Amino acid sequence: MPVRKLRPSKGINRRCIVNTTMSNNGVFSESLLERDFVRLIKFERKFNKIEYQPLKIEYVSLGKNRGYTPDFRLDSEYGTCIVEVKRECEVAKEENQYKFTAAQKLCDSKGWQFKVYTELDIRPGYFQKNLMKLFRVQDLDLPQTETRIILERLKAIGPCSIQALKLECSSIANSIFKACLYKLILQHEISVDLINQKLSLNSIICSADKYFQ
Repeated sequence: MPVRKLRPSKGINRRCIVNTTMSNNGVFSESLLERDFVRLIKFERKFNKIEYQPLKIEYVSLGKNRGYTPDFRLDSEYGTCIVEVKRECEVAKEENQYKFTAAQKLCDSKGWQFKVYTELDIRPGYFQKNLMKLFRVQDLDLPQTETRIILERLKAIGPCSIQALKLECSSIANSIFKACLYKLILQHEISVDLINQKLSLNSIICSADKYFQ
């Protein structure tokens, strides 16, 4: 549970819980930007545990003792990262710089990383809109035979548009093809540019063991 009492939803802030296997009870967020950050981390699959508002850091600012609660703690086999999610326009504010310095000092003492994420990191291009499409199939139990056919055909023909692959898999129903394809992208078995264009039949894809030139 968060170390700080969660604030009620107000203005641009929207309190919610994002379901993820990295946390048994889901992950709290108090803003849409924090929610989108959790989606980003879910998709990247680099961490095995996420905790919201994990600790309180004591520091001194302008001669006064203050407390700062970072937004997230991320853990993986490679270590721990403490994360603050902030709008880009707020990063340079003096009070926030005091907080970030205190967090960096603590992380340095523990061998952790500290990173500030802004909307530039979390919402580049069409990324979040594309993730919303992909996560619609995350809990679906999809047929393994069709999934295997899609991946094998893609490996055989190489990088191509989704439309071209769809034609190669004409025996698979359209709805099943789309769901299996999206699940393979979520699982990082198929690569596609999710930032610079909306996911569509024209999107160029390739198997994860290939690379775009």
